[in-house]
Amino acid sequence: MIEGEGKLKINANGNDGITSKDDLTIKSGNIEVQAADDGIRGKDSLTIDGGKVNVVAGGDGLKSDHETKGTIVMNGGEVSISAGSDGAEAYKTITINGGTLNILKSYEGLESEVITINDGEISIVSSDDGINISDSSSSTSEGMMHRNGTASGRILTINGGKITIDAGADGLDSNGAIEMNGGTVMVFGPTDAGNAALDYDETFTVNGGTLLAFGSNGMAMNVSNGNQNSVLIGLSSEQNAGAKFSLVDSNGNTILEVTPTKAWSSVVVSTAGLKLNSEYRYLVDGVEAGSFTLTSSVMSAGTS
Repeated sequence: MIEGEGKLKINANGNDGITSKDDLTIKSGNIEVQAADDGIRGKDSLTIDGGKVNVVAGGDGLKSDHETKGTIVMNGGEVSISAGSDGAEAYKTITINGGTLNILKSYEGLESEVITINDGEISIVSSDDGINISDSSSSTSEGMMHRNGTASGRILTINGGKITIDAGADGLDSNGAIEMNGGTVMVFGPTDAGNAALDYDETFTVNGGTLLAFGSNGMAMNVSNGNQNSVLIGLSSEQNAGAKFSLVDSNGNTILEVTPTKAWSSVVVSTAGLKLNSEYRYLVDGVEAGSFTLTSSVMSAGTS
């Protein structure tokens, strides 16, 4: 366990910065880690309850790699990560209950079989997938099957928090299912046609919250179902970074307005403001680009 009000600075030129063979808990303190390989590693589990943590790592920023335990939990704290590999990787589960997580650089931002985000402010920059629900070697074991109602046991669940993703490949990628019940998710995804802002193998259920996923149009996916309405809007040409997207109802009221930080040609929108059998217009930099009537809870509009 690491706790206290002091400052701990570690330069690990050969391997990991901070490592534990079992459980590792950070309660408080100002911790700076520079590591040739992984930044902070708790083999069985890694828990961050508080403090200020800054990691620069050649490998993973945070890691828990026990094949059957492998758990990362973040209950609070201010965490900043710049990683040559994944920002945070756990073989089994990652749970974020609060705090601030800023992944400035990574290959994949968050990676695990099961990821649950209940609260917190999360920002991810990744050269590949922003959040990846992975298929580890033990994912088909008896204990994993049908967990959380999914066929594989692999699932990303978002119950709250604010999540912003800048991904070079897929923004949210699940080799299983995704479920969103609350919070705000903003994805600025890939510009190439071989990836998508959303990518999942089973289902993407949206029951609440606000989802905006900008990306390319080549392989764009909508959500699959849920208690909240969703629309995938595709444009015939790529829009430049900084081209403002607006969604307006038939009375001229702005439902939402966002300025993407990357080029985009499609966007998935799910918000409580979308009502069945209502008409909407979508604008780019104030100029109408198209319109649609929401005739089903999951639909496409434009050229998607």
